[in-house]
Amino acid sequence: MELLWPYVKSHSNPSVEEYLVWAKEQQSSLYQIKYKQIFVYLQAIVNYRTSIRINNPFLKRAAKRIFFPIWSARHHPIYRLIEIADEIQLMQLYPEIRDIIEKNCVVSRSGIYEQHQGLDAIIEKVNKALKTLIPPVPQQCYWKIAACKYKKFIQLRNNLFKTIGYNDQQSVPRTRPESAMEYQRFRALL
Repeated sequence: MELLWPYVKSHSNPSVEEYLVWAKEQQSSLYQIKYKQIFVYLQAIVNYRTSIRINNPFLKRAAKRIFFPIWSARHHPIYRLIEIADEIQLMQLYPEIRDIIEKNCVVSRSGIYEQHQGLDAIIEKVNKALKTLIPPVPQQCYWKIAACKYKKFIQLRNNLFKTIGYNDQQSVPRTRPESAMEYQRFRALL
């Protein structure tokens, strides 16, 4: 709203196309920074989340590249090295292997098309569940026991909950209906 208000105040019949032209002509560096933050970087974040959700490696790479100027301008050498090393490794791989990696960098645990997750998010959930099985001050031996017995414990837990009729929402993979089905339901309501 803050970015639109000067344009709306100065034009009697505002339009989106005219606003975009007007915004690019602004000389104020503060206005340009805010414009980039809201319209460029926010869109890159949305694109990145969408690319993870639908497993689109090209969109993911494009969204990540939007932030490269920030890493360079703010002198974050570690982030620059990570991103560059990742790009170099992908470019040096055989095309078949690169395709396999890009198609499997996120997975859908529920099997629903629009519910992919990054592998780090899945590992974090497993790690959080493992922490519930060990004492507050963990030792290496407890981590090994919990990690080795995790699957069996989760199966026992689910069987117990099923037997007593308890609905545990934490152990169930997240569910979200596909957007196409939701669009059809909404149209039917209209």
